[in-house]
Formats: sequence, C-alpha cells, structure tokens
Amino acid sequence: MVSHPVTVDATGCGTVHATKDLYLDDHGLRSEPAVASAQLTSRIDRINHPWRIVRRIAMKKANEQKGASDREGSRRLEKRVSENFDRQVAETSPLGDGSNSSLKNLVNVLRRFGIEEPGRIWASDTRYMLISALQREATDLAAPTPAPHVAGSHDVVIQFHESVVNNVATALLAGRTLTGPQLEQIAKSLFPNIDLEPKPQRRSAQEGSKSGGAESDDDTDEADDEETEPAKISFARDRPIIFDAQDGAIWIGINGTRFQQGESSLKTALRVRAKYVPVYVDGQGYILKREGLVDIKFPGSVKVSVGQITIRSKMEKVFGRAFPERLLERPLNLPIKQLNNPRVFVQAIDARHGWLTVGLD
Repeated sequence: MVSHPVTVDATGCGTVHATKDLYLDDHGLRSEPAVASAQLTSRIDRINHPWRIVRRIAMKKANEQKGASDREGSRRLEKRVSENFDRQVAETSPLGDGSNSSLKNLVNVLRRFGIEEPGRIWASDTRYMLISALQREATDLAAPTPAPHVAGSHDVVIQFHESVVNNVATALLAGRTLTGPQLEQIAKSLFPNIDLEPKPQRRSAQEGSKSGGAESDDDTDEADDEETEPAKISFARDRPIIFDAQDGAIWIGINGTRFQQGESSLKTALRVRAKYVPVYVDGQGYILKREGLVDIKFPGSVKVSVGQITIRSKMEKVFGRAFPERLLERPLNLPIKQLNNPRVFVQAIDARHGWLTVGLD
C-alpha cells in the first residue's frame, strides 16, 4: 500500500503594530524592548491528496484547527517583528544603557565645584527630543526672554543664554587666581568631549631670519622665556568671564584685576574682549572669525593715561595670541551615540538678544 502525504495550500493575511518606548533623562537615551501586536487570518485554498475522502477529512480537520493555528501564527509573527525591530535599532541607532551620559557627568562635575544643580525639563514631540535647563543660584539672573525659534532642521540644536556663562563663571572663578593650565583643566572637566584649540606654533629665530622676519635672536629667546612660565590671572568678582551674544556677533573676554607671567606683573583692572562674527565656509559650515584687534579697557578710568596706553599696546599683543583669529574651524566631536557621524560642523548660527543658537549637522 502506497501512502501519500497530505499538504495544505493556504493564504495568510496579517496586520502588525510594533512600538518601542524611548526614555530621555540624565542617564541618556534608553529604550525598553520592542512590543508587537499581530493579528493573522488565514484562508485554506486547497487540500492536496489523490483520494477525495482524505481531502474531505483533512479539510474538516484543518478548519477545526484554523483558530488555534492563526493564534500561534500571530504569536510567532509578534516575536519575529519585535526581535527584528530591536536588532535594527541596535544596528542603525545604538542606544545607551543608562549607566553613563555626558549630561550626567556634567552635573557631577558641577556638584564637585559646588555649583547648584540646574533644574531640567525633558520633553519630546514627533520630531525632536528636548531638554530645557535653568542654571542659576537664588540671587542670579536668568534669561528674560524665551529662546528664539529655530529655523530649518538639524541633527542637534544647542541654545543657551549668556546668563548661563555668567552664572557658572562667577561661581567658579570670581576672585580667584588661576594659571593657564588650571583654566584648561576646568574647561576639560566641564567639556571633556570637545577638543581644546591647539596652541599656535611659534617660529624659531632661525626660521624668522630665513623668512625675512625682523625679530632678532635675543628678542625671540626673550619671548620664548616669557611663554615658558605659566600665566596667572586674578579674576574680578563681577562677570569674570565675558560672553555676549548680540546683533549677530559674539563677544568673548575676561575681567581681571591682576595679570602675571614670569617676572612681569600687572596689578590693574582690565576688561579684555574679542569680537567674533560668523563666516560661512563652503564645504565646512560656519566658523567664528575675530573682527579687529582685541578690545582692552580700564574699568573705572575716565581718561586713559600715557602709562595705560603703553600697557594696552602690550596687552593687545599678549591677548591677541590668547584669542585666536578663528574658532570652530575643526569639527566638533559630540558624545551622542545616535548620530551616524559624531563629528559635526556648525551649519547654522545666530546671536541675538543674549541667546546663542547653534545648529549642528
């Protein structure tokens, strides 16, 4: 006796809905496993067997088991879709595990410096995930107006008011005397993922003579000896760091009461500022270009004396090196895992009413 297998031709139709909850907080961007719901409906088209009676029995049995078969098919479809969803997210946009984030690290650094933890509001819509923070002590001022509207679409948009810089800098630096390396260490602690601008290489006396420079060997050696000693700055108690964002330009500077490098010491109040304006560079984006010389003022002086004019001329040269002619020439390395390329350039910049808006792509 020859036995023939029974096969069933069927057509299935299903609908699937999958969701994945994302959480954005101080721990970074995290997610729960994907959850899928499926409803599978099948239709038996034909029973394949050479004997008619077997086909009739098999059709009856298949119709009796159709409900259970659809439920099992729906369960398998839900599992397959949710696993594929999680796998594709992990491959294309890996999320953190919540154990470490740049914002969490920054809050911890502020605590170590004795700065009050900023209040934060988290929100999201169909296009963006947002965080709004307020950094101020009880007696500090904050932004009097909301942040301006952001035009266009960017991977990351950063907006901050000049009062943030003033509030943090006052808590960190007011009345303190620090060296250049100490200032760099503080900046590195606050922004560990942003590279500091490299210091320009000074030409040697031999290179200067070959290029027709007017500096003598003695002048160069003297300048090099001065720069081997770390500079010290005593910061004023009011606005030790200057940051203004007005009328499309950015002013960056310091308010100091004493400046010292090596044996040279200047014990007088100085306000040093540099004005930067955005300039677009093809294939790169916006950079900040210094406009004119460094601006040096003597707070409280009604009339500038001859001695102050001499001091100002010398300090213009000193701070001309401290405030480079260009900023943001190199890409920024953002510590955000979800970006396809963490190295981004500034593609939009706006400075008005105390707000600086930067769009990064």
